[in-house]
Amino acid sequence: RRVRLLAIGKIADRSLNSTPGSIAAHQTLFARPLREMSTAANINGVSFPGEVKPPQDGDVSIVWKSKKAVDIYIVVRTYEVPLQITISLLLDASLEAAA
Repeated sequence: RRVRLLAIGKIADRSLNSTPGSIAAHQTLFARPLREMSTAANINGVSFPGEVKPPQDGDVSIVWKSKKAVDIYIVVRTYEVPLQITISLLLDASLEAAA
């Protein structure tokens, strides 16, 4: 969502153009929300990782489709977190029978 807001602000903005310097600057600009989301938080002495992994080189790609249209592709790497946890319990009734 944050990247979308940045992209909307760049519509008809001449600072985003097809020069190598502009593309590099805007790749850094569009990677900023990823860097912010990858920052770890420390709560009551317990360190929690960021929402996503830090961006790597090439994670933001700006592709010119025509003179007036551009596509921005972003790769986001998430941490593996459980979305489902299954717990199995087995009862051993033989211990109760012996008592």
